[in-house]
Amino acid sequence: MPRLRYFALFSLLIFAASSSAQSPLPYYSQIDTFADRLASDIQKSPGPQKVLLVDFTNDLGNTNVLGQQVANDLAHALETRLPPGGLISRQQFRENLISAGLAPFDLRDRAVLAANAAQTGATMMITGRILRFKNSNTLQIDIASLPGAQSTSSASTDLTFAPEALSLLTTLIDWPIAPFAVTHCGKPVAIRDVFAATGVTLAKCVKCQAPPYDKDAGRAGWQGTVVLNVSIDERGRNSVVSVARNGPFHVDDIVTKTVEKWQMQPATLNGKPVKVCMQIEVNFHLGSPTH
Repeated sequence: MPRLRYFALFSLLIFAASSSAQSPLPYYSQIDTFADRLASDIQKSPGPQKVLLVDFTNDLGNTNVLGQQVANDLAHALETRLPPGGLISRQQFRENLISAGLAPFDLRDRAVLAANAAQTGATMMITGRILRFKNSNTLQIDIASLPGAQSTSSASTDLTFAPEALSLLTTLIDWPIAPFAVTHCGKPVAIRDVFAATGVTLAKCVKCQAPPYDKDAGRAGWQGTVVLNVSIDERGRNSVVSVARNGPFHVDDIVTKTVEKWQMQPATLNGKPVKVCMQIEVNFHLGSPTH
């Protein structure tokens, strides 16, 4: 179903719920009341804030049409309650993710989500999920500061939907496939089922030397993980598409140059080598980087 039809269907279903419900409050009134609460919490934070509101997931952690539209509506309500420039463009964030080769399921990794949110200039991000209960539908949100993604507060509210609208809670949002890959970039564990569904095997390391430890990072005692989105062609050659999680100093450059020299066994589709995009993690522990 095209995106415009999703929006039209959602609007009709919300209207049906709002017009027929006498109690509790209709959907848009609930959104406005919740936005008042959130804006008040945000404005209590020290200094000016730039807030990014991320698509809401369902109880399985999947982005969906209902969660996306509720996030849009809440963002619109917050925009009128926060100072000018206080809300980061959700559309721009989506475009940044697409251009980086990321898909919604990549954002289940909170560190990857936080890193990409911070790149937009956001100092605070709002995430949440919509939960279905027997007698209510509840939006639970978390407000976190960036770049560390440390939770500062949480809140929840009940929302009134027409029964038919709830089917959109399991309807995946439209997301373009990166043109250079059979599937979206993603962690091997997260995308194994996606690869299997399309008949694609995972690419594997044949000769993958660990990158050297950056001297400045070592002197600073840094330990952590660098995550790269890597395009692997039919011959097992690598090219780094983007850095999904950064390291300090010159770590990113060192890891990128090392990974691009790795020899890989290419992914296959129906027994034939194909180009794919995968996330590769390089973990640094003092003296012994691993992948």
